[in-house]
Amino acid sequence: MKLRLEIAPFIIGFILGPSAEIYFVKSLESFGDVTIFFTKSWIAVLLWALILGSVVLSVLLARKARRGEGS
Repeated sequence: MKLRLEIAPFIIGFILGPSAEIYFVKSLESFGDVTIFFTKSWIAVLLWALILGSVVLSVLLARKARRGEGS
């Protein structure tokens, strides 16, 4: 509760994190470059754009909520 984290995503990340890291390193070794994840296909570019958009929207909504509390 001190960190304001939801428990379910935290547990899933804690359990799957080591496996995800191992497979990420293996994929980097096979392709040799991290840019393959960003630009391999138009789908990858679209997914990264959606991720970036959701992060920006989340930050903007959090700022708006803080402004509303201060009033």
